[in-house]
Amino acid sequence: MVCVRHLAQRYTPEGEKSIDEFRIMLADALGVCNYTGSQAAALDAAIRRAERRKIVFVNANGYVHLYTRSIDDYRSEYEWLVDFVVKCIGRSWKRQENVIVEVARKLGFARTGHVIERTVKGVIRAALRRGLIERDGRCLRRV
Repeated sequence: MVCVRHLAQRYTPEGEKSIDEFRIMLADALGVCNYTGSQAAALDAAIRRAERRKIVFVNANGYVHLYTRSIDDYRSEYEWLVDFVVKCIGRSWKRQENVIVEVARKLGFARTGHVIERTVKGVIRAALRRGLIERDGRCLRRV
């Protein structure tokens, strides 16, 4: 997902890229020269996964756009972000630090800075208040 976000940030601002062009750029970034049908399916699956995670979106004309540039852009999608974090936590106990890193990676961010950490901690507090997750010291799990 980091690769998909990086490509979208780097190449889509100066012009729209069709899904085919984006797939070729993604393959190049991963070091795949001539990809087979199964590799093309894997690349399409990565793009669809990035779309589900609101990293990129593909418009009706088949062009790829970056959905958000930073974690702050998810504020308009706060309810979705709460659900996403709760799903990342899962039913087994996880340390809060690991949850923050996992959320950042699944959203396609390469690093976990103070802004991402602050935002995810706020979402965790909201989920705790709503009773969606529970805390035991530094560990969290979904209820």
